[in-house]
Amino acid sequence: MLGRLEQMLQSRLEQVLQATQVRFRLAVVFLRCTYTTLLVVTNDSVTTKVSRERMRAKDAIETLARGIKYDPHRLGNEVIPKSTGLYAWFTRDDKEIVYIGVAQGKNGLHQRIIKQHLNPKYLETRESKFTEKDQYQLEHPVIVKGRKAIDKSAFRKNVARNNSLSPGQESVDFIRNSFLLSFIVFRDGNKADLQKLEEAVIKIKEPKYNVSRNPAIEIG
Repeated sequence: MLGRLEQMLQSRLEQVLQATQVRFRLAVVFLRCTYTTLLVVTNDSVTTKVSRERMRAKDAIETLARGIKYDPHRLGNEVIPKSTGLYAWFTRDDKEIVYIGVAQGKNGLHQRIIKQHLNPKYLETRESKFTEKDQYQLEHPVIVKGRKAIDKSAFRKNVARNNSLSPGQESVDFIRNSFLLSFIVFRDGNKADLQKLEEAVIKIKEPKYNVSRNPAIEIG
């Protein structure tokens, strides 16, 4: 009698163990499927976001290319708005983009273009900002209050480095004679979004003078 009871208990225990193993395997399969689904959805979301940013950047490039090209010789204070915007400098001959930047903050595009890029008095005198790349300008500096000064504008500085130009008037004259300006005004839009747009446009076009933060890129 006792032996038969032991057999029944053992048989029942084996059934319970088998059922538990089946449930465990089903749970593992379920978790794997759920993880795979989440991974696919997440990857699709990231891909969609990247695709949207790239499409927006391409639209901006097309708008800049088709927009009015302003001759810096004829730029007056009334032409460049004091608004946030994305801007591009183009070569005069083949209309190639050589520099991309975003202008934000007080007086926006007007401040960046008129007061910095095209202002020969916008200079850097802090020695901590001088680098080996500025050797030519340091050998041909503008003297401001007894101190050596080089170009402060990132765009102008990179143009001067590439073409061995003295700071101030010579580099400004080179820009006026060599390039045309186009810009897009953004009435709305937060700083982070515009910076992402700028980075995306630079990544696509790799402009010649966006070079200081990366061998192929500088955020302006």
